[in-house]
Amino acid sequence: EEAKAMFHGFIIKYEKRKLPVIIKPETQMTPLEKIERYLVEVGGIQDSMVYRTFDEHKSWKNALVVMDMTASMYQYAPQAVLWHIHNFETSGIKYFCYFNDGDRKPEVEKKIGETGGIYFQEANKTDKLAQLFYRVMKNGYGGETLDENDCEALLKAEEFYAGKFDNLILVADNTNIRDIELMNK
Repeated sequence: EEAKAMFHGFIIKYEKRKLPVIIKPETQMTPLEKIERYLVEVGGIQDSMVYRTFDEHKSWKNALVVMDMTASMYQYAPQAVLWHIHNFETSGIKYFCYFNDGDRKPEVEKKIGETGGIYFQEANKTDKLAQLFYRVMKNGYGGETLDENDCEALLKAEEFYAGKFDNLILVADNTNIRDIELMNK
């Protein structure tokens, strides 16, 4: 009788990762602070999938991260950079490759394997990594469709960092891959 009066079930509490609100003029902010502020401006972390994935795979060592920086990824891409910077000593990420699907190139000029908008940065230079994050976004904004050049970015990154990495990680969304025919390479 006593047990019947007690709660039977589960209580699930979801925790939102909160970022600090930075009230500094942009000219006085570090690149890290700019990315944190940007993430707050785009609504914060609604889905911490990127953080969780990197946390769950700390065994990835000597890794190259190829990251989709198109508009649909604006909430997720900063998570990868911030996770790396906040876990710098144990991150295991050595290189980043950002891609934005062509640097505002008109859709009719995007050729398979030659779309462009692909940038590279060593992960140990965190200020440059954060600065490049903004440059790639600024140079993007041109996606007329949801088709993206994921395979081209993977191939260019593999070529650029040939023999220097052990794990290749793609951070992208579920949009169509325009250049899927390159997958066999």
